[in-house]
Amino acid sequence: MSTDSVTSASDNSSEALSFEERIKIRKSHSRTITLSRRSSRSSDACLREIRATESNLLEIQIEESKEYEYFSSLWKDCEWLEEIFRHIIQYVDCVKLQTKATNRLSIAFNNLILRENCLTEKMSGALRDLCCDPVIDPWNNIKTNIYDFMKTFEQIKDHRSKFDEDKNNYEIAMKNFKTVLEVMNISMKELDKLMNQFEQVLWQYQHSRCLLIRNMQETKEIGLRFLGNVCGLMNRENKATEVRGVKFNDLLENLEKIFDIGKQSTMQVSRTLCSQ
Repeated sequence: MSTDSVTSASDNSSEALSFEERIKIRKSHSRTITLSRRSSRSSDACLREIRATESNLLEIQIEESKEYEYFSSLWKDCEWLEEIFRHIIQYVDCVKLQTKATNRLSIAFNNLILRENCLTEKMSGALRDLCCDPVIDPWNNIKTNIYDFMKTFEQIKDHRSKFDEDKNNYEIAMKNFKTVLEVMNISMKELDKLMNQFEQVLWQYQHSRCLLIRNMQETKEIGLRFLGNVCGLMNRENKATEVRGVKFNDLLENLEKIFDIGKQSTMQVSRTLCSQ
């Protein structure tokens, strides 16, 4: 085979490659772009179209940047709301622990008071309430409802993974498209094909963002109403807990007086014996 034949076959093979095969702006094909400096062969009409496309890309970039700022702000709001619910769960656990500990300690105090035969009528009434099984079901319900609602945040995080992927594809497509327009010699037909590729990536990213924003808006709105409901339940349960707390504090005060007097008497007897 002659050299001319080999050269001709090589040229035909190169021409056989479609424009889409030589140039891709999607993420998965970003490494296959082969660039060549733009020459003066491009027509004036094509150059004007390229300039218009570059201007359009800049406008898209600015608009998408604003949309992402709103998205980021809304995402932080949801994170902040999720953190509040986590703190409420910790608070509920602490209240439950304190309620149970107060009950067990009251029972122990009751046994001690009976052994020491120092029960008063006031202490008897307080111990009757404090030694009963504490009511913690409302707190358990609050915690369960919060856990159920927080599943919504997990769903949003799952959608965020898809959104991040689409955003990354968009950013790479934007970068590659701008690079192609800047340095490559392309025809109007090739420009249209590149624009179609980019618009597909942009469409996917915009739809992914809009769907996620809608979910976050609904979650925030419902979450704030739910938070108000939870705060009302906590307020009512705290009032009942405060009543028990007052009775428990009164019991502690009475025990302090009883056993302090006993301690003083013991110390006086001890001093008397030592002096003898």
